[in-house]
Amino acid sequence: MPARRSSYVALFLDEARAHLGSAIGLARGIDVPGSGDVAHELFLHAHSLKGLAATLGLEELTRMAHTAEGLVARIRSGVPSASEGLLDVLRDIEILVDAVETDAGAAAPDPAEFSALAARLRSVVEAAAADRDKEVDLELRGAEVRIERAALPTVAVALIHILRNAVDHGIESREERRALGKPGAGRIRITVDATEDHVLLAVEDDGRGIDPEAVRRRAVELGLLAAPEARALDPDEARMIVTLPGFTTRDRPDEMSGRGVGLHAVRTDVESAGGHVTLRSAPGLWTRVELRLPVSREVAPGRRPAPL
Repeated sequence: MPARRSSYVALFLDEARAHLGSAIGLARGIDVPGSGDVAHELFLHAHSLKGLAATLGLEELTRMAHTAEGLVARIRSGVPSASEGLLDVLRDIEILVDAVETDAGAAAPDPAEFSALAARLRSVVEAAAADRDKEVDLELRGAEVRIERAALPTVAVALIHILRNAVDHGIESREERRALGKPGAGRIRITVDATEDHVLLAVEDDGRGIDPEAVRRRAVELGLLAAPEARALDPDEARMIVTLPGFTTRDRPDEMSGRGVGLHAVRTDVESAGGHVTLRSAPGLWTRVELRLPVSREVAPGRRPAPL
């Protein structure tokens, strides 16, 4: 990393941490409604984060900071749940700042272990499970696999969306699972692998799966596809409808999901990076989202994780 950019990154990290710490503290204690002054201060922190990220060309961070600005606007309008959504977004920004710091802290161009993201990803699952009153265990295979540092932000953002989607739509409630003969706690497994050319990630949950016929019907209801188009799709193609912009299974969105952007954002980001997304599922049993991302410099595969 050139010395000048390195100094800019160091400044960014110092200022971003300061703004994040203040914003998270304010978001935790905000009183909705009646939060005008606090909301204004929150907006300033989010706006500063967006400006800092944009200056360094950190597109994902810039986009998330913009999302935070929007949630602050909803807080100003008196939407109670917006403060919880804001906390989630601020935690997501922390993950990306961690990824920038990991990259900047490298003394050599060696890749980073995926474990650098593990703690943050666990916190995403824990927060999402608590929000939905579900029990979810996260298993990580291949944490020691080393991947290109430049890929960490894209990987982190994609996994955040996939994990939240799995908790919200995949994993059933305790009561549903027990009635189906499943353990009360759901399971999500992240498997990481790498070759010299690609980063390979898979997220599998043992939840309700994806019914292709239900997805076809919903796509027609939402006007995303005409009925003949939907009927012409084979089951695998039908399941990929969930990655189309605007697809959602919820009639009313909340701060965690239902806005029709999660898996579409994953597919857009991964394909923009030259990668590929595949989705497989067995209704009632499991769903598996696989990401294949190209790398542009050396990747150390490390020890291969055990197969699923």
